[in-house]
Parts: sequence; C-alpha cells; structure tokens
Amino acid sequence: MATIHQILPNLEFGDAIGNFALLLRRVLRQMGHRSSIYARFIHPRLRWHARSLRAARRLFSRPDVIWIYHYSTASEITPMIRTAAGPLGVIYHSVTPPALTLDGAGALAARCHIAEDDLCSLAVVARMAAGVSEYDRAQLVAAGFRAPEVLPIVLDDARFSVKPNPSILRRYNDGYVNFLTVSRVVPHKKIEDVIGVFHYYHEAIQPRSRLLVVGDLRAAPAYTEQLAGFCRYLGLRDVCFTGKVAQRDLVALYRTAHVYLCMSEHEGFCVPLLESMTLGVPVIAYKCAAVAETLGDAGVLVREKRFDEIGEMAHLLVSDLALRRRIIEKQRQRAANFREDALRDTLARLIRQIAPPLQPAEDRSPG
Repeated sequence: MATIHQILPNLEFGDAIGNFALLLRRVLRQMGHRSSIYARFIHPRLRWHARSLRAARRLFSRPDVIWIYHYSTASEITPMIRTAAGPLGVIYHSVTPPALTLDGAGALAARCHIAEDDLCSLAVVARMAAGVSEYDRAQLVAAGFRAPEVLPIVLDDARFSVKPNPSILRRYNDGYVNFLTVSRVVPHKKIEDVIGVFHYYHEAIQPRSRLLVVGDLRAAPAYTEQLAGFCRYLGLRDVCFTGKVAQRDLVALYRTAHVYLCMSEHEGFCVPLLESMTLGVPVIAYKCAAVAETLGDAGVLVREKRFDEIGEMAHLLVSDLALRRRIIEKQRQRAANFREDALRDTLARLIRQIAPPLQPAEDRSPG
C-alpha cells in the first residue's frame, strides 16, 4: 500500500476541515495505507494527531509519498507543496469570495484574492482534485483542474455518539425555545441576519426564547464586537455567544435546540446542516452556494431574507408537531446519503488516479 499524507494550514480543534482530515486519516489507515497529518498550526488538544511543516519538508523530496492538500485559504503551504516530488491531490473546501469579507477591499479581501490565484497555480501540478460539493467541483473546473470529482464530507459517528454534557442539557431545557447556529463568527456567515430573524420571533411570537451562537469568536474580532453592539441596540439579552465548545457540549446544544438557523451567504458544504439533520434539529437555511445541495429535499430552504416570514416558519416548526416530525424524518433520510462507505469507495477511486506503481517506503512518522 502507499504512503499518503495530508497537509493543511491549521489543524484546529472543532474545525470542520480538521475533523474531515482526521476522519480521512482513519479511513486511509483502515484501507492499509500509511497516513499522517501535517499542519502549520496544531491546536494543543490535537498535538498528538499531527506533525509540523518542518517535518513535512523533509519528505518533499521523496517521489513515493503522496500528498493530499486540504485547500481553503492562502498559505505558505501552497508554494511549498508545488515543489514536492511525490504525486499531489487537492481536496477543495471553497475560498470565501473577497466581496463577502468585512473590509471588502482590505487585508482579508486581499488574502482571499491571493487564495483564488494560488488555487489556479495548483491546477498545473495536481494529479487529482475533488471538491466537497458539486459547487466546489465547479470552482475547480473554472480554476483549470482536469476532471475533478466530488468527495462529500461525512460525519464521524463516534464524535456524535458521545454522551451530551448534562449541565448543558439542564441549563437550556428550561421551557425556552432555543434557536441555534454553529459557525465561525465571520462576516459571510451573516450572523446579524440570524439575530434579525430571532429578534422578530422573540418580540412578536415567543419572548421565552434564546439564540445560541456557537463557534470561534476570534476569527474576526471587529465583526464580533459589531454583533454584540447590534444586540445591545435591539435590546436583546437572550443571545448567547458561547465561543468554541467541547464535543460533549456541542452535542448537548444540538439536543436542546428547537430550530437550526443558517443565514450564511457562502458555504462550500456547511457541515452544521449535516449535523443538524443527523441529530434531529429542523433546519431553516438561506439558499446560497452549496447549501441547497447539502440539504437536498430536506429542511426548509428560503430564497429571500424576510425576517418576519422566516420567524413565522420557525414558529410552525416549533408548534406544529406533525410538521416538525415530517421535517426531522426527511432530514434523517437525507443525512443517510452521507455515508462513510460511500466516502471510502470514492476515496479509493481518487487514490488510484495518483498512486504510483512503487513499493511502499518505510515511514515511521507518528500522528
């Protein structure tokens, strides 16, 4: 079997791309391949799961090492990986359109422009490419990749089979209606629109309600502060910014949620939709990018951000138990399409495109 290593800028705790890399490593090893993860930044909780870029550089001269690069942002990894002697595969997780960054024409937007240009440079050297959705696959085609495929994200069942944190369950199972949204708190996620919908519901329908915003608050501090100011302006006290949470806490928050709300304007896949469908939380999501593709015919897809109409739909999902059951069942059927066995079959086909007919070299790397 081959030596197949994954490389990515950051192996973050609780991050969708990092979680997918960890799952792929397990699948690759189960298939008999030698496989490790290399990253520029490794979260302290994951320090035993990956090795540094310095360690990766020592392997770039080996033609028998296959590299899978998880691409989503501009990084010093891109020029490095283009020099690797071994075959290269790219898994594309979408680049945020520069216009959707908070500063529009500033540093973050410039970084997104660089990421788009760097993606095109990888098309010349990559032997294999896959997007995590058809939306992302089409972007790969536009960037010049030949015959890219789709490798959808699947959930690691073990991560969502953990026992929910009982203190979270007690805290939020208190008779309030719980709205939930899970994402990095960055401008293109449009958390302000989630707050707008919740404000209508809270004021016009059910004051005993709260909004739980779960995710990293450090990515765009100015935007986070703007959201806090917006809540103060609206007089909303029942909006809880939890920050990033442990897995047991996340499962508990899903278990206490009555409605999942996504108003994002750019998603290459949107893993929380799959998490919600799996865990039985009715979804209302704005149609953008890959959102409709991920939801399929499940959940509630909205094409206009009319906060009052979305708030009324949320009320129906909470109060009409027959409708709620139908939506949840349809979502569970949809979630069943994202199976690990299908992932394994697609991954094996992709590897056959890039695996050289060489004897596997000895690889003693941990992680």
